[in-house]
This record gives sequence, structure tokens and C-alpha cells, in this order.
Amino acid sequence: MSPKRVRTLAQGRGEERPRTLYGLRPVRDALQAGRRTIEKVWVLSGRGDPALAEVVEAAERAGAPISRADRVRLTDLAGSPDHQGAVVRAGPLPLLPLEAVAGESPAGGGDDRPAVSTQTLLVLDGIVDPRNFGARCRSALALGCRGVVFPKDRSAGPTPAAAKAAAGALEFLPLARVTNLARALESLKEWGWWIIGLAEEGKHSPGEIRFDAPTALVVGGEGSGLRRLVRERCDHLMRIETNPDFPTLNASVAGAVALYEIQRRRGAGGGGGREPS
Repeated sequence: MSPKRVRTLAQGRGEERPRTLYGLRPVRDALQAGRRTIEKVWVLSGRGDPALAEVVEAAERAGAPISRADRVRLTDLAGSPDHQGAVVRAGPLPLLPLEAVAGESPAGGGDDRPAVSTQTLLVLDGIVDPRNFGARCRSALALGCRGVVFPKDRSAGPTPAAAKAAAGALEFLPLARVTNLARALESLKEWGWWIIGLAEEGKHSPGEIRFDAPTALVVGGEGSGLRRLVRERCDHLMRIETNPDFPTLNASVAGAVALYEIQRRRGAGGGGGREPS
């Protein structure tokens, strides 16, 4: 399948309008990262919090207009009481083409292709809760992922609620939204990525798989798991071994554990286990 058949969106439907982000870290990191157009920043009046001072300093460096407001006004602006004294009106977060997040040139030439085996992508299948989406993106950035891939339909995206849950991670993490996730996985395979699906019924634990090739970890939604077509594109299904008396993990936690295990095994040389085939 040609990579050209995988349609990706630089700006997604419903994300062209400015966003109101809230929370100390999301606001500060949006200002520091410089990936969004900043319209205005509001901070809580009369609060001598060092974290809030960092937001003001970041806004001043970014040249953004700053206004003081009381807590009621900030809650109204944010649409949530969880603003922590900081709100920003900003442009949408840029989304990248799949090939850019994967390190593959659009023509398939591979000049920017991952040259080493320690590349990881997190692929989200059917994550509809924005807070869950944000939490997984936070884990992805903390655990060394190159980026996150998610589908256009039946999926949350980088909304203000997701940004709050991600605690600023969305501002620094490359994101790609694709029209057809199964086709996107096929393109990743063509570009040299192994596709590992996380599933309770997986045949292999992390210790039984070699992670000495670029790896895309696919994590499904809470309860629903991986969709059939996505599951069929996986080279292996991997499980997280748990207490047999209480075998289930929250899907977000399981994804974070899996990413940690991939990173840990690579740090140890990634030896042992089987090579995906």
C-alpha cells in the first residue's frame, strides 16, 4: 500500500477555532512551547503563587496580553473550576502527517527515517474520553515515545480537557490524526515499524518479545479494546502479566506499564524473547 493512501490532517475538523486552555502547566507549557498562536492570558488576581508567576513570566516572554481576573471569571472562561488560576485563549495545536511523526519522508525515501531501534510510537484506538486521551499522551511523552497516532473518528483529540489531563505534554508531543487507522498501521509496517497490540488475551508478555526494531504500541479503549481490523494489523498481541487473583488493569495504566517495559528492555539491551514476524 502506498503511503499516499493514508490521509492525514494538518488541522482536524472542529479544531480550526481558537481553544481556551486552563491549568498552570497546560497554560505555561503552551506559552513556552510556542506551537500555538496566543491571543490572551488571564491569571488569578492577588495570588502570590510562584507557579502562577511562572505563567506570567512565560506570557511576557511570548508577548501575550495578560489580564487579571477573579476566580468566578476564570471559571467562566475555562468552563471548569479546575483552572488553578490560569487560562489562555490560543490557536489550535498543529497536527502532523503520519510520515512526519514516524520519521518517514512523504516520498518514502527515508532520509529522516528512524536509524536506530529505540523508536516507539503510541497508537490509540478508540479512546473517546479526552481525559483518558490526555493521560496516555502524558505517559507517552514521559516514557520516550516519538509521537502519538490516533484516528479521526470515534476518538478524543487534543481538546482543553485532554490538555489539562496531559499536564502540558500535548504541547511538546508530536501528534498525527489519520482517517483510517488500519491503513496507517499498514504504512508503518512498510516503513519498518513492528506493530504490537496490547490485549488481555495476548500470547506474549513483554519479556517474550524483542524490541530491537522501531515499535508502534497499539492500545485500545477502556472495555472495548482493539477493533478487529486494527487487531489484524498487529504483528503480535502483548499482555501485561498481573496478579491472577485480580487480573485486570485500567487500560491507561496498562498502556503506561507496557511503554515502561519497552523502554526498560531496550535499556537492558532488548535481548531474549522473540523477534516479531
